[in-house]
Amino acid sequence: ASTTITTLEQYYRVFSTSAERIRTLRQNVSDATALVDAMRKSVAGGERTNTDALHAERQSYQARQALLRTYVEWFQAYAKLQFYAGRFSEEDVLVLNRHLLTEVR
Repeated sequence: ASTTITTLEQYYRVFSTSAERIRTLRQNVSDATALVDAMRKSVAGGERTNTDALHAERQSYQARQALLRTYVEWFQAYAKLQFYAGRFSEEDVLVLNRHLLTEVR
């Protein structure tokens, strides 16, 4: 019983903190994309080197990776939280599907 409670607490913590992390990581992705665009313009203008642009590309890629990892953690935490609480149902699958469709766009 204590193992189940510990597991529920663990998944609840991941689930409850994921929304804020996702908002922050979305902003990071947006900022990184803007940096890539700025670097490309600076390279074209001769103010920066291709190395600078590649570094910005890598930061953008890492930001997108972190965001996707957080989405996966959120989806897993939600599903496992419902499962271990004995409440996982078809409705939960539909909730996850709706979130997936709105987040991917």
